[in-house]
Amino acid sequence: MSIDGLSLAASRAAAAKAQKRYRCVLALDRGLRAAAALAALLAPGFLLGLLGIEVGPTAWVRAWGGLLLVVTALLLAGWFLPVRVRGANAIGIGGRGVLALVYLLLGGGFLWLALAEAAAAALLFWLYFRLFVREIMTRP
Repeated sequence: MSIDGLSLAASRAAAAKAQKRYRCVLALDRGLRAAAALAALLAPGFLLGLLGIEVGPTAWVRAWGGLLLVVTALLLAGWFLPVRVRGANAIGIGGRGVLALVYLLLGGGFLWLALAEAAAAALLFWLYFRLFVREIMTRP
């Protein structure tokens, strides 16, 4: 019977793999959020039409896009050091849950955004939880 899976080296390798997986998903997520923010800033009417939201005044969409871009940039610290910068990741994941609820309450074309935010929050939470379980296993 082998206990290689219980060694410190195996635990560190599992933690590194979990961190890499989390960072890849987080990078994809940040890229999609930045693309949505730029679409809101540069082509708000197109974005509203894509979501099936009645096209009206687009100033609020541009403001939302600018805010989304700023928040995405502020949360980058959680990508660089996900284990040490827990606050940015926790705020990012929790904020997605709150946004999903807000979008759900708005209804209409916002339902797609609610679904996307809820799915991203659940996936990132699961990966972040797994990362911490593996990180804790590296500490004898």
